Amino acid sequence: HVTCPSCGTDFPLEAGLLDADAKRLAALFAGLEPVLGRAAIAYLRLFAPPKNRLRLSKAVRLMEQLVDLVGEGTVSADDRVNIRRPANQAQWAAGIEHMLNDPKLVAGCRASPLANHNYLRKVVFGLADSADAVAERAREQSLRQRTATTGGAPQPVNRLVQLSNAINDVEAQLRLGMITADEAEQRKAAARKEHAG
Repeated sequence: HVTCPSCGTDFPLEAGLLDADAKRLAALFAGLEPVLGRAAIAYLRLFAPPKNRLRLSKAVRLMEQLVDLVGEGTVSADDRVNIRRPANQAQWAAGIEHMLNDPKLVAGCRASPLANHNYLRKVVFGLADSADAVAERAREQSLRQRTATTGGAPQPVNRLVQLSNAINDVEAQLRLGMITADEAEQRKAAARKEHAG
């Protein structure tokens, strides 16, 4: 016999795994790193209907979707725009923890539960984007150090790549609605001036 950690009821272990959905759910959790698995258990509570419990079949469907998202190895905040960032299981766990530590979100989910993983995707994308930006700055710093060490100026190809990256970033921000068309044009002009040569 085992004891349920939520209600304290004793039951035979095999009884907890007789249901086909329970077996599928256990298998899904088994494939995750422990830190993500623990976070995902708590995350499922954000989908529970008010004054009811989350159906096991729905929990299985939600976990299958989450496992598929994590398994891609990248994350997109919005599938309508093709901007993806590398995302590992630790970042997905951190995204879930961020949501669970937001009292307003948790309280809101008690009244109106989450319907999908879109909010989590946006949170994880933000984390992954920040990590990607840090890595990019480190690469640029390394390039500058190598250039300073060799005494040479950056090659024109490097300036063109930097300009292209800067313009792509501006266009991505415009597509996501983060900036207006006028702001995009100003930023593109500033990038051209900065990377001209």
